Amino acid sequence: MEKSVYINGVSAYLQVSGLTQGTILLSKALPVGAKKMQIDATSLSSGIYILSYSADGQIMDSKKFNKK
Repeated sequence: MEKSVYINGVSAYLQVSGLTQGTILLSKALPVGAKKMQIDATSLSSGIYILSYSADGQIMDSKKFNKK
Protein backbone atom coordinates (compact mmCIF):
# COMPACT_ATOMS: atom_id res chain seq x y z
CA MET A 1 0.00 0.00 0.00
CA GLU A 2 1.39 3.41 -0.89
CA LYS A 3 0.58 6.94 0.25
CA SER A 4 1.83 10.20 -1.28
CA VAL A 5 3.14 12.57 1.38
CA TYR A 6 5.42 15.56 1.77
CA ILE A 7 7.50 15.83 4.94
CA ASN A 8 9.06 19.18 5.79
CA GLY A 9 11.31 18.67 8.81
CA VAL A 10 8.69 17.36 11.27
CA SER A 11 8.21 13.96 12.88
CA ALA A 12 5.69 12.12 10.73
CA TYR A 13 4.23 8.61 10.60
CA LEU A 14 2.01 6.35 8.52
CA GLN A 15 -0.12 4.21 10.81
CA VAL A 16 -2.64 1.44 10.24
CA SER A 17 -5.29 0.84 12.88
CA GLY A 18 -8.25 -1.50 13.18
CA LEU A 19 -11.61 0.06 12.35
CA THR A 20 -13.49 -1.27 15.38
CA GLN A 21 -10.91 -1.20 18.17
CA GLY A 22 -8.76 1.74 16.96
CA THR A 23 -5.54 0.02 18.08
CA ILE A 24 -2.46 0.92 16.03
CA LEU A 25 -1.39 -2.29 14.29
CA LEU A 26 1.39 -0.96 12.04
CA SER A 27 3.42 2.23 12.26
CA LYS A 28 6.25 3.54 10.11
CA ALA A 29 8.25 6.72 10.62
CA LEU A 30 8.57 8.85 7.50
CA PRO A 31 11.97 10.27 6.58
CA VAL A 32 12.30 14.04 6.05
CA GLY A 33 11.69 14.92 2.39
CA ALA A 34 9.71 11.74 1.63
CA LYS A 35 7.25 12.09 -1.23
CA LYS A 36 5.95 8.51 -1.26
CA MET A 37 6.00 5.80 1.35
CA GLN A 38 5.01 2.15 1.38
CA ILE A 39 3.80 0.19 4.34
CA ASP A 40 3.66 -3.63 4.34
CA ALA A 41 0.17 -4.77 5.32
CA THR A 42 0.65 -8.46 4.48
CA SER A 43 0.61 -9.39 8.18
CA LEU A 44 -2.94 -8.04 8.59
CA SER A 45 -5.88 -10.41 8.35
CA SER A 46 -8.85 -9.66 6.10
CA GLY A 47 -10.89 -6.72 7.31
CA ILE A 48 -11.42 -2.97 7.26
CA TYR A 49 -8.63 -0.70 8.47
CA ILE A 50 -7.74 2.99 8.72
CA LEU A 51 -4.50 4.33 7.20
CA SER A 52 -3.52 7.59 8.91
CA TYR A 53 -0.81 10.11 8.17
CA SER A 54 0.24 12.13 11.21
CA ALA A 55 2.78 14.92 11.64
CA ASP A 56 3.91 16.40 14.95
CA GLY A 57 1.34 14.29 16.79
CA GLN A 58 -1.68 15.47 14.79
CA ILE A 59 -3.55 13.38 12.22
CA MET A 60 -3.29 15.14 8.87
CA ASP A 61 -5.20 12.65 6.69
CA SER A 62 -6.96 9.27 7.06
CA LYS A 63 -8.30 6.76 4.56
CA LYS A 64 -10.38 3.66 5.15
CA PHE A 65 -9.29 0.55 3.25
CA ASN A 66 -10.46 -3.05 2.94
CA LYS A 67 -7.91 -5.85 2.94
CA LYS A 68 -9.17 -9.02 1.32
